Amino acid sequence: MKRTCKELKRLSRKNLLGNYGGAMLAMLIVSLIQTIVMSPFENQISSYQRNIALGTANSASVTMTYNTFPVFAFIGIIIVGLVATILQGGLISYHLKLSRGGEKPSLSMVFSQFKHRPDRYIVATLLMILIIFACMVPGIVLITVASTTPALGGGLVFPGIFLLIAGYVLIIWLSLRFTLIYAILADHPECGAVESMKQSFSMMKGNCGRALYIVFSFIPMALLVLLSLGIAELWVSPYITNVNTMFYLDVCGELDFKEEERRRMDEEMGPVLSDEEF
Repeated sequence: MKRTCKELKRLSRKNLLGNYGGAMLAMLIVSLIQTIVMSPFENQISSYQRNIALGTANSASVTMTYNTFPVFAFIGIIIVGLVATILQGGLISYHLKLSRGGEKPSLSMVFSQFKHRPDRYIVATLLMILIIFACMVPGIVLITVASTTPALGGGLVFPGIFLLIAGYVLIIWLSLRFTLIYAILADHPECGAVESMKQSFSMMKGNCGRALYIVFSFIPMALLVLLSLGIAELWVSPYITNVNTMFYLDVCGELDFKEEERRRMDEEMGPVLSDEEF
């Protein structure tokens, strides 16, 4: 059964009832680690950009060279971003355990994916980046040729724009088809990066519309985060993560299985009498 966005959100609120503190703390740990480690590299990039704006870069003309551009800071940001995906996998593991009920998840689960072939997350992320780049290359190449070669430019501008727009549309569609990659990796430690992409692509067939609707449904909450200067993210981020987790459990059929199991138990045990009826 394909549950609506409203139903998934109701189930998520039920999951987080009495567990919001732990979910917020797990999100905060991931965010703080990423921010603290990323800050020195981002400060170097920001400092370079300020120098460019003020015209004080170490060059006669404002040109990015190895002497002026903080290459190592840029590489550092990429590495931290890739490692952060492993922490995101741990956060998903936390919400999977929370959503399945039973024993409450521990905060140590945030770091759990470092024990389960963490390279899977990095490989999957790099493959996604390559796919995105491949979608954009044709349009970028034509537009570049059109702008640098006046003799050929006239006939290549519109095809280049068309391919660029088509590339963006393809990226959105592929992003939806690959929505479940990190959830699959977190839920199945034995699954590799390529296999997780194949599974996500297959599982998301017929579910892209729901995934897109869920994304748009959080726009008001995103505006709330902006208006609160980021404070509301403490409540919004765990909620969004849990809704996406419930979406994964719904797509893979686990919610249907649990509902069928509960119905079967009710049939075996008979109707439960309320206190008034007793």
